[in-house]
Amino acid sequence: VIASTNAGKNWFALNNAPLMDHLACSTNGLMLAGFYSSGNSPIYTSTNGGAAWITNVVGQSMPWTALAASADGTQLVAASAGLGIFHSFDAGAHWQMGNAGVEGWSSVASSADGAALVAGAPDYGYIFVGKTPLPTLSLSLAGTNVSIFWSTNVAGYGLFLAYKTDLTTNSPWQFTPQPVITNNLYRFTLPTTNDQTFFRLEFGI
Repeated sequence: VIASTNAGKNWFALNNAPLMDHLACSTNGLMLAGFYSSGNSPIYTSTNGGAAWITNVVGQSMPWTALAASADGTQLVAASAGLGIFHSFDAGAHWQMGNAGVEGWSSVASSADGAALVAGAPDYGYIFVGKTPLPTLSLSLAGTNVSIFWSTNVAGYGLFLAYKTDLTTNSPWQFTPQPVITNNLYRFTLPTTNDQTFFRLEFGI
């Protein structure tokens, strides 16, 4: 694997890179993902422009055919001709299989935010257009309590609701206790205060 940091004027070898013949990268060039299409290969990822690599095994090593990334490199989509289409929300650490089926997929593409995907299977005459399921946090007031909830039908977002009171510092996000499931919703309830609090969902399986 060779890389350039000046739009191709000069190139240098990434000597620590594993053997790969397919690569995708973020717009800033720091988040990389790749695989070797001959035989069963893991998907390799890097968060520092290829200086170091992580081996991500998606259930088992597979004969991959295509790979694409969102603009920030955190959302990946990978296709296997004989197994289906898989996506990751966390730069390759965890993977989930989509519902596109096994159709001989040979190409995939992703929108900049990773929410819209397209895959092609020319031997079967298919073009598949899909969306990665992303949850939406909602809030409601009930007396002196506030309820924060999101749907249970979005896989991977069942456990980790994070919060912090100040976004201007590098303080870590804290995690709430496990939410309660009611009416097909994950729900977390806490008393209202005069302090501002910011919430976000952390990917988990």
